[in-house]
Amino acid sequence: MKIGFSNLRNNLYIVLKPKFRKSIFRTFQNKFDTVNSCTKEIDCLTSSFYCYKNGEKSIPIYILKQIFQRCNVNNSKINKNISKIKTFSGIEIKIKLPIKSNSEFANLIGHLLADGHVDKSYRISYANKSEILINRFEQIVKNNFYYDIKAQKRLHLKSDTYEIRYPAIIGSLLQSFGIIQGNKTVIEFDIPKWIKNGNKDTKTSFLRAIFDDESWIRNKSITISFAKRREEQKSLIRFLLSIRKLLEEFDIKTNRILKHGSYKGKVVLGFSITGYSNLYNFHKFIGFDSERKRLQVLNEIKSYKRKVFRKGEGIELITKLLNGGKEIDIYTLSKKLGKHPETIKYHLKNLNHKRELKRGSPSLVK
Repeated sequence: MKIGFSNLRNNLYIVLKPKFRKSIFRTFQNKFDTVNSCTKEIDCLTSSFYCYKNGEKSIPIYILKQIFQRCNVNNSKINKNISKIKTFSGIEIKIKLPIKSNSEFANLIGHLLADGHVDKSYRISYANKSEILINRFEQIVKNNFYYDIKAQKRLHLKSDTYEIRYPAIIGSLLQSFGIIQGNKTVIEFDIPKWIKNGNKDTKTSFLRAIFDDESWIRNKSITISFAKRREEQKSLIRFLLSIRKLLEEFDIKTNRILKHGSYKGKVVLGFSITGYSNLYNFHKFIGFDSERKRLQVLNEIKSYKRKVFRKGEGIELITKLLNGGKEIDIYTLSKKLGKHPETIKYHLKNLNHKRELKRGSPSLVK
């Protein structure tokens, strides 16, 4: 996914590279007999037109879109000749267009769908008790937007929570990547398609952000939940199912979605990840940026004296190993699964009885 000039919101202002600016305004002006007819075409004051032409003012996007369309300038050329983007209040950032989606953007979107917030003016805030997560959020913004204005960062002493805020220009640029404005508990949303269809790094980064913010770890499980207005309960279920589907791509099975509580007209729904192999795969493929949670899940994995599987999980692994095309004996299976050889034999008899092994499989070397 890419964001170029054509995707930018009309309330932003552009600074063009000098040579290109002079050329495009000259070309546009030459299409008209007088300056007045030229400015009338784009609904612009003559004085403002000369300021834009001479680089004395940044140019409103809605003005530029009309000029570029009349002069038949392609998007690629436009993107290469934009040096800065500004807001009406004068906040500006250096920019390189097009902005391409990457795993760091997926991480930002994950945080903004969880503990983050985007107000109606596209101002962004992100709050978390982990200073590590706050600093990482800040670094990603700097890496991708060349943002050199210091973000507003503060610590709320009562809640022991850090918060970082950004002006609307960052939110405006992130709009096309799938951020949600306003109160997320009353708005229907899902994981953006570019993340669902992205590569493994993109999906991993998104999931890590979601679980960093919204999960807790105890009793050999990772549990995640979200709140939603009762009327939007189906929307929340679809969102949770999308998260589960992404996890399945990393061979992480989850428990079913359950109601975790309710308050003030809202319902809280979520699910858990349990079982040795699922916790191990989560730690291996997704993980946490939060050091506290990373150590917690590692301790939960280490607490297993033997591998304990969810119902049916051990059978699935045996079937997968036997149908994998390689010869394997009972004792190797026993070692891989952490189960007694007699337990393996018992399950093999059931599998053969149910005919769940492939015909002609190398199956078992006794």
